[in-house]
Amino acid sequence: MLFILSIIVPIFMLIALGYGAVRWQLITAHSIQGLGQFVLYFAMPALLFQSLSQMEFQEVLEPLYLTAYAGGSLLTLAVGLLLIRCFRHKDGSLAAIQTMGMTAPNSAFFGYPILLQVLESSSAKAFAMSVMVENLIIIPLGLLLLEYSAPNNGRHQAGSLWWLLLGRLLRNPLLLAIVAGLCVSLWDIRLPDIINTPLRLLGQASVAVALFAIGGSLVGNKIQGKLPDMAMVMMGKLMLHPLLAALMIWLLPPFDAGLSKALILIAAMPMMSMYPIIGAQYGHGRFCAGTLLLTTITAFITLSAALWLIQI
Repeated sequence: MLFILSIIVPIFMLIALGYGAVRWQLITAHSIQGLGQFVLYFAMPALLFQSLSQMEFQEVLEPLYLTAYAGGSLLTLAVGLLLIRCFRHKDGSLAAIQTMGMTAPNSAFFGYPILLQVLESSSAKAFAMSVMVENLIIIPLGLLLLEYSAPNNGRHQAGSLWWLLLGRLLRNPLLLAIVAGLCVSLWDIRLPDIINTPLRLLGQASVAVALFAIGGSLVGNKIQGKLPDMAMVMMGKLMLHPLLAALMIWLLPPFDAGLSKALILIAAMPMMSMYPIIGAQYGHGRFCAGTLLLTTITAFITLSAALWLIQI
């Protein structure tokens, strides 16, 4: 138990530090947005690129991991949508945004710092494959579901929507870093220290800054109204998603044990930090912000349980 607490407590201490810094106005909310952009556009891409470029190409991708993660996420999406519509009687964009909250984890800002402590040798590989599945399958599918569920959106907008999603993918800094890293690995290019050193320094900054930014972004979020709907999203993200990911691992042929543990941990993370921003575009910003806060707080317990279970 002390081992688990030694992993979880520092993570949430950094989140609390970021929250306190903004709450007591030591740092502005605008500055927190800048820190988040630094992580997303510089630190995390540098970390991904350097890690992947130093691997053998055949070691980077594990088809069974990709299948298990995509399958578990798609099962979560289908089961979550069914439960919401059957038991909460929610239709339209609210059901879609709830389902998206269950399936899109915060693997970059939240997941990787934990993987780095628990599974250092598998962390970069698992993180890169998770980012690929999320940005190529899960998030676009969630956005499509939102568009088709929202009022005044229909099939006549399908063409522009696909172009919008394609543009989003082509501008995604994490995906671009993965592609660049894979190319360097495939062509067996050895980067000089004058390039590797700044990349390594940027990567080292990513973990602490990402957690600090998460904490700061939670300031102003309130858990109020529609609590049963928030609780359903929370349970879907923190419990249903990792359970269905574990089911996929059990159904598929065995693969690397470290990657199997990483997959379950990534699936058990709270939803992505952009969740309230996406929800606000469909009139559910306050609901998504409250859900994110509730899920992040509860994750202290569920992630501790997940860490305990994978150590058995």
